Amino acid sequence: MQSCPSTDAPIQRLPTENLVDIFLLHADTFAYKSDARPHFFRTEVERLANLRLLTLSQVCSRWHTIAIDTPIFWTKMDFNGVLWGTPSNLQTTVALLVSALKRGRDLPLILEITDDDKLPPHPRIFHLLASQSRRWASVTIFCAIEGIYFSGLEGKLPMLQKLQLDVPTVSSPNPLKCLKGTPVLRGLYFSSPLLENISTINLQHLFGLGCQAVEPTHIARSISLLSRLTTGTAFSLSFTCNKWSINPNQIVDLQIAPQTSAISVFSCAMFGEYYPQHSLEMLGQILASLTMPALREIRFWSARYPRGLLEWSHAQFLALCARSGFQHSLKILKLSHVGMTEAALVEVLSVLISLEQLQIADKRSVDDEGADVVLITDTLLCAITCAASNTGSFGAAPLVPRLSVLRCASRLQFTHNLLLDFVSSRLEHAPNCAPFRLQIRPLTEADGHFDPEVHARLQAMWSRKRRFVYYFGSAKYPVRCGIN
Repeated sequence: MQSCPSTDAPIQRLPTENLVDIFLLHADTFAYKSDARPHFFRTEVERLANLRLLTLSQVCSRWHTIAIDTPIFWTKMDFNGVLWGTPSNLQTTVALLVSALKRGRDLPLILEITDDDKLPPHPRIFHLLASQSRRWASVTIFCAIEGIYFSGLEGKLPMLQKLQLDVPTVSSPNPLKCLKGTPVLRGLYFSSPLLENISTINLQHLFGLGCQAVEPTHIARSISLLSRLTTGTAFSLSFTCNKWSINPNQIVDLQIAPQTSAISVFSCAMFGEYYPQHSLEMLGQILASLTMPALREIRFWSARYPRGLLEWSHAQFLALCARSGFQHSLKILKLSHVGMTEAALVEVLSVLISLEQLQIADKRSVDDEGADVVLITDTLLCAITCAASNTGSFGAAPLVPRLSVLRCASRLQFTHNLLLDFVSSRLEHAPNCAPFRLQIRPLTEADGHFDPEVHARLQAMWSRKRRFVYYFGSAKYPVRCGIN
């Protein structure tokens, strides 16, 4: 009789598949992992042991069975060098790894291996993982790979879809030889020390290729890979110009050969400690070397914000637009941490008449580092608002007339009622098209608060006829205010 209330509880009548979904959301510690956090053995071993899930397994026998016997819970593994820093740590890690591999049965594995000291993973760990190489679906390695027996994996990676190797040096035999016989590989991302090895790899079947050029001399060779990619591929380039090794007055000449490519997505990022003028020179040379007539999406950002922005090479970008026909092909433009002026943004949008999605961000210098950037302004909102005709209806074409998605991180320096006018005009301008989506993320350095009345009116502005989607708040946890 005492057990009846527990047995009859509503939670016990929930189908197992719903509990599995809930457990996954609770136990997934990978989604919001911070790269900047310190790595301690206790936290890392708890992550590997899936402590959140094990805690749920103690509630009752049913939950224990679901947690332990559902293989999908045991397919993501995140390793840091602290896990094998001492013999005792290594012994604990090996025991947990053996258990997790067994519980995951034959499901595909998602692996990430990092080490803050750039040391290779311990041989016992790697050999255990290699014994299950037939299950590897995604592998990311942010550490040295010297001594790792990659050649033994050749022909043993039938499920590998994504490989990312961010390694400081390569002195061992070609680690990319293991990619021969990977029938479903679609994403390859590597640091430039592996450029010497990429020449033997077939890139025709890839959907995504990315290179992190750790030296300016590597940029031209990275760009040269574009000619080997097919239509529909996404290419990402991260580059740096180390300010500690280059004179600030030195002109950087990348000597990039002109490239014409059929890729669909191009992403360009700056990282490292660099001088602003070098950022400007390097991005300008990269843009001047490219012709991408099939491009649908382009993104620019800086990995070093707030210490530095990616300086905008305006003339070179406009020339790239004209040369590649972006006015007809480009659908998505994303600008994050870019040192751009309001006038330059308006001019760019005046060219991109086929643009459908725009992502932009304001920025403020922090601790006298970086620069102030305000892109979401009254001028911009007026330029992308459909002008009213004499009859009071909307119809006069604005900039980017096909815009259906606007995402912005804002310091809230615009007139908030102008945002209402913009949304109203877009809904009236294209009432039968796809939903119009607006996402606003106020920055922590915002100069004020979002007008609550405007926020309430945007919340109320959705209907079956208008098909309006409105998000407000953090990019991770937005408040979804309406959708048909």
